[in-house]
Amino acid sequence: MNRIKIILAGKEYTIQTEESGSYVKQLAESLNKKIEEFMQENESVSMTSASMLVALGLMDDCIKAASDKDNLRKQVIDYLEEATRSRTEITELKKELDALREKNAMLEMKLLTFEGNGEDEQQASL
Repeated sequence: MNRIKIILAGKEYTIQTEESGSYVKQLAESLNKKIEEFMQENESVSMTSASMLVALGLMDDCIKAASDKDNLRKQVIDYLEEATRSRTEITELKKELDALREKNAMLEMKLLTFEGNGEDEQQASL
């Protein structure tokens, strides 16, 4: 477990985490930047209010991202199911095509035999 010191909204915190120190410090810097930007856009807001409103916005982003992830996962599952159905349909169509080719070959042979018999009958009648 890593003990990391960070500064958030001007106050120092020591955090114990499994995450790397550089990652946690990057998070803290990003959060501080968002708070500073919010305070510049809303000059009458206190540091505490800015922190809470930024946190609320980040939670909104997080929940929407989780929802987007779930929607994407569902789409992927739907695409995989559709691909499976398509593969099954392709297999069935290939079997049907093979059967039709076989039937066509038999009919062509019958036609050739029929035409051959017709020529024999014509020659016999001459």
